[in-house]
This record gives sequence, C-alpha cells and structure tokens, in this order.
Amino acid sequence: MKEKKIKRRLTFKGFILIALFLYLVVMLGYFIYKMPVKSIIIKGNTLTTDETILKSAAINSKTSIWQISSHQVKKNITALDFISDVKVKRHIWGSVVLEVTEEKVLFFYEAEAKYYLSNQTLVKTEQKVNGIPTLINYVPSDLLKNFGQKFAQIDNDIIQMISEINYDPDINGEITIDDSRFFLKMNDGNSLYINIVNMEKLAKYKEYIASIGTDEKGILYLDSNSSSIIFKTYAKINSEKEEKANENELSEDAPGVSE
Repeated sequence: MKEKKIKRRLTFKGFILIALFLYLVVMLGYFIYKMPVKSIIIKGNTLTTDETILKSAAINSKTSIWQISSHQVKKNITALDFISDVKVKRHIWGSVVLEVTEEKVLFFYEAEAKYYLSNQTLVKTEQKVNGIPTLINYVPSDLLKNFGQKFAQIDNDIIQMISEINYDPDINGEITIDDSRFFLKMNDGNSLYINIVNMEKLAKYKEYIASIGTDEKGILYLDSNSSSIIFKTYAKINSEKEEKANENELSEDAPGVSE
C-alpha cells in the first residue's frame, strides 16, 4: 500500500500568531536599541570629579545606551588632564560603567605653579592635590625629566612621606661634583640627600631608618654608590659646624708673617 502524504497548510490563525511573534521580537529589539541611559557609574577617579567626567563623556538620560560610541567617549574623557585611560561598559538594562585610570601626580612644581604627572607632563589646575611633595625651586628641563622618570617608580606611600624637594647640586667652589643631587625633607622630621642615579634607594627609606637604631632625627645620605648607610643626626651636624667655625676663628687669630 502506498503511504499517504499529509499536507499541512498554514491556517490564517497560524499566520497571525507568527506575525505577532515576529512583531514582538522586532519591537523588543527596537525597545532595547532605543533604551535610554538610566544610570552612569564612575569608578577609579580621585583627582577628577564625577561632574567633569560626565560633562566630557557627553552622556545623559536621553542618550540611547546602544548608540554610545565607546571610542568617542574614551577620546573625550582621556583629554582631561589627569586621566590616562577609560573603559566603557554597557549593561542591557540601561546602566553605563566608566572605569577611569588616572595619572600619578608626583609633586607640585612651584617654579611653574603646576603639577608634575607620571607621564612627564605639567598640569595647571585650581584643584588642590593633597599628599604630595612640593619641588620648591627651578630644575633644568633635562634633569627634571630624568628625575620625574625615576621618581614615578617610587611607591605612593613613600612619596606621601615627603613634604619638600629641593634641587641642591653638590658644588665645591667652581667645581660641580654632582649636578643631579636633590635634598628631600620628610614628614617624620628626617631629611635626605639623593641623586637621580641612586633614586631606587628612596624606595627603601623606611628600611634604612629602621636600621639606624636611634630616635634622633637627622640626614640620610643616599647620594653615593656605597652600599653602607650614612646617617648623621642634626645634633652631630651642628656640632661639626661649630667645631669647624671655631677652627676657622683660631686660624684667623693665629699670628701671621708680616710683610
């Protein structure tokens, strides 16, 4: 016997159901595509205000979440002084997350009244940045760049211990012994000499101070290539100055050979 082939025809009712289903899919897609931004979350910013980032991002409650150009938003926000990068993340129900990365602020450069950043740029802003040292005098541009590159590698917890940086080249008469030496005042009452070549020693500041074995404050000399720790208390330094002054007075009072 031959098998009978059953032909199924699409009924009007079935056609309506399929059309309705397709309509709902299209409308849902359109709804999601046109969905406005319901919330914006900003993460990672400490130097730049949320308001400044939002203004640069040019995103508001009327912006469609799926029409946001991540490339353009990133371009706009990274044009801000302190921001080096931003990641734009979108969630299906209308939230946008902006994860920003800010440049490290190394110090305030008093000679130009600007902040020196880890990307070697100087930024002038009315916003006050706390917890960083002040470089109080002028530094030649090439030395400033080299100093900044090395200083950027120092951890923030050490940088925050420095209150003041003074460019203080080691000069004896007309002879420059070390033109890359700096004098740093620390918040704990100590001070130190350091040069660009030995800048990595600054990272061990806490370790050096702990090893000295005295609560007296003084100056740590980190500007030599020696591995030994050189530390002099302020009391000893003042005593040496007095002794030298007395020696000079005695030499001046000593009878000379008359002409």
